[in-house]
Parts: sequence; structure tokens; C-alpha cells
Amino acid sequence: AKSGMPAAINRGIIGSVEGVASLLMIPLAAQRYDRAFRADPARALRLVGLIIAPVSVLVPIQYLMPNAVLFTIVGLFPAMLLFAAFTMVGPITQSIVPYRLRGMGAALSSIYLFFFGAVLGALLSAALTESVGPRAAVLTIVPAANLIGAALIFPSIQARSVRPPSTYSVWPEMKL
Repeated sequence: AKSGMPAAINRGIIGSVEGVASLLMIPLAAQRYDRAFRADPARALRLVGLIIAPVSVLVPIQYLMPNAVLFTIVGLFPAMLLFAAFTMVGPITQSIVPYRLRGMGAALSSIYLFFFGAVLGALLSAALTESVGPRAAVLTIVPAANLIGAALIFPSIQARSVRPPSTYSVWPEMKL
């Protein structure tokens, strides 16, 4: 048990550094997304796809780093991009769900996001890890999942359905 302690501490430190940097990114990302959404909701949705796509390249680069310090530094970028993208999911959901169904819409989007993303991703990762090992599994699943996610968000057909909420009566007058 004692020999596994340094690795666990290193993983905790790496996760904490990435988490704190990502939390600092959220207000900036939220403010910029809000401005983009007010100007053009469809363009703002495509922005989310553009934020997710680079993660498919950055994570493999992160896994090529020779030590924990470089791994953490390179890992800051995909972590911040994903935090920024997830910051935008709530407003997107609220903009496409009718006013009286927003609670259900938020619940369903959370279920879809975390059930399909987390549970099915974990099951796929476990199966792939058994056959090719953990590093190859991550380097296969993360780029594919991010490219698929970005591709599902990015098409302009879906982006055109995002509109400013008509029930939010002060929307045009609000200034940030």
C-alpha cells in the first residue's frame, strides 16, 4: 500500500492543478460565450464544437510527455477547454428547451451527457483497456469521443435551431 502512495499523490496534484486552472477559466469563458450568444446563437453553438475539437489532438500530445510536470502543463489546455465547453452546455440547453419544460430539459441533458458520456465511456474504456492497455485505450477513446462530440455539435443544421429565449424579456437590454 505504501509503494502506491506517491503515484496517488502525483495524480491528485495533477488533477488539482488542472481543476484550479479550469475553474479560473470558467468566468472568462462564460462571459465570452454570453457575448457570442447574444450576437449570434448559432455561431455560439458552433464555438462549443470548435472548443471541443482541439482536445482530440492535445490529449495524445499530453500522453507523450516524459514527466509529470510536462504532463500537467500540457494537460492544462485540454482541461480548460473541456471546462469551458461544459460551462456552455447549460445555456445551450435552456435556449432550445421550451420555457415550461426547462427543468426537464436540464435533467434530460444531464442524464444524456453523463450517462452516455461517463457510463458508456467507462464501459468502453474498461473493455479496451483489457485488450490493449490503459495508455492505448485513452489515446484511442479520448480523441474519438471529442471528435464525435464536436462533429455532433458543429453542423449548422443543429446550430440554426438555437435561438435567444423569447420568454426572457430583458435579454436584449441586459449589459455585462
